[in-house]
Amino acid sequence: MRDRQSRAAWRACSHSGTVMIAASVHARRCWQRDSNPVRDLLQPATTRLPGPTLNGPSEPSVCQRRRASSHRRRLLSPARNGVRPMARRFQTQLFVEYGQYLIMDAGSGIEVYPHYTKNGIVNVVPGAANVSTGLHTGRILVDVELVNSPPTLETGPWTDVVEVTFESISGDTQLFEPMDMGPNGVPPLMEYPGTYRIRFHVRGRDAVGWDSGIGWPGDHAPPPDENGTWPTEIDGVPIEQHLIQVWHSPEGGPDVLYKTTDLVGAYRRTRAEDH
Repeated sequence: MRDRQSRAAWRACSHSGTVMIAASVHARRCWQRDSNPVRDLLQPATTRLPGPTLNGPSEPSVCQRRRASSHRRRLLSPARNGVRPMARRFQTQLFVEYGQYLIMDAGSGIEVYPHYTKNGIVNVVPGAANVSTGLHTGRILVDVELVNSPPTLETGPWTDVVEVTFESISGDTQLFEPMDMGPNGVPPLMEYPGTYRIRFHVRGRDAVGWDSGIGWPGDHAPPPDENGTWPTEIDGVPIEQHLIQVWHSPEGGPDVLYKTTDLVGAYRRTRAEDH
């Protein structure tokens, strides 16, 4: 009887040890798979992850696959619909020539002409836009905001504010200097094909518009400084400044002129009416 009880106790202990070892191996596998959530999110759920090789199946559990799939949907689904997860802001200095810079589908070669624009700031065609500046040649300061929805309208510090519809054909729409199509520190304004709204804010165009090379509205050019010159920068900061806000907008819409007070914009609109 005593031998029989001893054998039963030994089997129970052996079974408990096996269960503990199996639990330890399972916990180790889960730790390997779950210890890096970024890796879990970016790699396919069925990919075998790096780490020490353990005996047993290498496939993630059903719960792990569902969790990884849910994370990927939350990350990727908004972007596929043209909506970014949060607002982003970038700043750059663009070297403009002939009073213009470009917003264009990369590599498209689409032509859009400047100067005579009905809204005073930008001419738009599918896949491209030509933005008019007061400065003919030199550097301007450009801030770009990529947002999820129409931002709060702020016209106070700006002389002209207009909003237009832009259709991105390729989904790779970027900001370009007119004579240099290279990188400028700003990521693509639009990452997916579709319809977007762009709100342009400008200031300082009149202060540097004497060098526009495309005509002034009468004799309204600002006077020179005490040295007899018209500066385009103050302490290295360009006088002419633009803010561009971009968001996905499938419904599009007509141009909206929120504020039109600078002389350069008035001149552009007047010339557009004559052409």
